[in-house]
Amino acid sequence: MSVGRKEIALFLGLALLLPLTIGLAPEGVQEDLSTLELTTYAMNDGTSNEAWYIDGKFIGGTNGTELRESVSMSDVGLTDHDPIAIDGNTEFSEQATAEGWPGSGTSSDPYLIQCYHIQVNPNGTGIAISNVDLFFSIRVCLIEPADPEADYSPMECVNVTTSHVVDVTSLNASYATQGVLIVGAEDLTIANCLLKECGIAEIQVVESSNVMIKNNTCGGAALGIILEGTNDVTLRENNFQGMEFAACDCVEAVNTTFESNRCEGCTLVLAFDDTIETFELPENNTINGFPIFFRKNIDFAGQTMSGNYGFVFLYNCSNGIFDRLDIDFGTYCADLEKCKNITIQNSSLGAGKIPVALRESVGCAVLNNTIASSPMVGVGILIEDSNSSLAIENIIYNCWMGIYLVQAHENSILGNCVQYNNIGINVDSQSEGNTHINNLIQFNYPLGVRVDGDNNTFLANYFSENGKSNLSDKEWKPSAIDTGTGNVWNTSGVPHGFGNYWANFSSEAHDGILDDPVPILTSGEHYRYDYCALAYPPSTPSAPLELNALSTAKGIELSWSPPSNVSGSAVSSYTVYRLSNSEWIEVGVANGTHFTDTSVGDGISYSYQVSATNLLGAGQLSETLSTTYHAPIDWTVWLTVSLLVVLVVITVAVLLTRRKHST
Repeated sequence: MSVGRKEIALFLGLALLLPLTIGLAPEGVQEDLSTLELTTYAMNDGTSNEAWYIDGKFIGGTNGTELRESVSMSDVGLTDHDPIAIDGNTEFSEQATAEGWPGSGTSSDPYLIQCYHIQVNPNGTGIAISNVDLFFSIRVCLIEPADPEADYSPMECVNVTTSHVVDVTSLNASYATQGVLIVGAEDLTIANCLLKECGIAEIQVVESSNVMIKNNTCGGAALGIILEGTNDVTLRENNFQGMEFAACDCVEAVNTTFESNRCEGCTLVLAFDDTIETFELPENNTINGFPIFFRKNIDFAGQTMSGNYGFVFLYNCSNGIFDRLDIDFGTYCADLEKCKNITIQNSSLGAGKIPVALRESVGCAVLNNTIASSPMVGVGILIEDSNSSLAIENIIYNCWMGIYLVQAHENSILGNCVQYNNIGINVDSQSEGNTHINNLIQFNYPLGVRVDGDNNTFLANYFSENGKSNLSDKEWKPSAIDTGTGNVWNTSGVPHGFGNYWANFSSEAHDGILDDPVPILTSGEHYRYDYCALAYPPSTPSAPLELNALSTAKGIELSWSPPSNVSGSAVSSYTVYRLSNSEWIEVGVANGTHFTDTSVGDGISYSYQVSATNLLGAGQLSETLSTTYHAPIDWTVWLTVSLLVVLVVITVAVLLTRRKHST
């Protein structure tokens, strides 16, 4: 299963009988027509009500049924009119003449369809115009269904291949598929519109080019705007409120610019396909009042960035660090696609769907973050089609899946606290070679870990109270399901292998390993096993013991005894530290219990500490040992020198004796 941003839940609630204003307008064509305004009033009980005005005249409140009870359409200059259906230039010209619509259909003098109140029969369309290349404007038309619970469409324009101005108000559109559908248009502007809860989308623009969508307000539908098969579209100064799926969904939309838009309470700001390469998103866009951080094709060269962003989206970026972010709304907090060596760290990330997503990325890291999502659909960390990335020491809770690996390879999941999720860690059937070590997997219901992929490793993890709907349930339940092949749940080695700690399973133990293997469910009543389950929770080693020092000709030779507690995972190495200028520095690593420090001077005192390292990391430091280096006498050299001195003395004596005799 691939978790993407393109899915749309068709069962989302449709609109709630609220007014809409919809408009399309080319630059420079502005007539002095009636305008509709929305005002929101705060109530004493903390709620809010909305009221709509045309040219300052009140026409209704939050409940659409109040409209005509409050004021007649004639009071605001609207004339009752049947639905309008036009196909072709001839029909358009004939109806314009018959109805006395102003204009001549040219760019400087467009036909004007304005100030109509249109009621639409079930499954009908308020205004439908197709196959027209005349210029026209639709302004201040009130469109609503004759039956408030019937399906209908406020407006559709298909194959209208010239510039247009459209300004439509649609009321009670709760069963409309979309507010406005535009297909096959050129040089199009959609402006100054109020769109509320129009089903799947407020505006849908298909197979159109040179489009400006500006200063519109969209709210409550699944999608604000759908761009499908479009070219050269600009969305500017629009206001998106509470979109269920995304403010804007781009499908094969080339050369799209999203600038100075505002998003409040939207599940997702933008949804893309591969056309993201041509998408532009300046920093003047906001979500919940915070800027959207969007970058593509950038090498940050090690730069660290932090701040209050509404959303961080990186495409084909590398070598950057994002530190101390605080994002708590929308579908995504940090979304990385085709990135390399990007780090998200020390942040608080909460979103309705996926707080952190790594897609087609390499070498990225998610470190020391607090992450929460939705227990119904949310994924704390999504690693999709990515490899060689890290998720380390994160707290992940209240998600549908805490960590979800999809087509992921050779990633490391280390030291995370994964609690109170539906599934703690899920590894899909296409994910291989991932390593999961030292994670706390606890209180996940119905399951701690599910592995459908192959050749993944789970070692030294702490499994506790998974698979239980409440803590009073004392019955043993499997914490993990493994339907793959070649997955590793324990090692074999000296003095023994080690596996994971399973808090709700116990048996007699020798050398810290349970005598009975822990069953891991495969399917039905079939099991594979952790044959070296730990008897105690996994941890780093305790301190090495009995640190000693000896001055040798090569330097100070240190020796010690192994730690008393290695918690199942054997010691892999020891690290030696020496005090230098009040700071402990590493001087070397040893595979055994001996190390010689060769960088010492005669008569100088040194202080040392040693720590042991196992699969979980470096353990406790030993007690400090202080010693003074005394270079030992090399007796071989001393004897050699002494012999040479003796030989010299004898030689001199012989020479003196001969000289004496010769005289």
